Amino acid sequence: MAKRNKEFEYRMQGIMHASEVVKRSGLEGLEKDILNRGILRVPLSYTDLERKDLWSSRKHSTKRQMKHWIWIL
Repeated sequence: MAKRNKEFEYRMQGIMHASEVVKRSGLEGLEKDILNRGILRVPLSYTDLERKDLWSSRKHSTKRQMKHWIWIL
């Protein structure tokens, strides 16, 4: 039963977030937000700035890993 309540809570958070994005940026903004959050798997609680910081840190981490593997090869 608790699992169903959590799923409902997450679904409602998603609906409220989608409503706010549509009010602020329209449907195009919602489509962009869905794409960005889906690719990065970013929680709804993250702001745009936090999402950009996460993307930046992942990008730099990937570059470091690639340089490391190129150096090894």
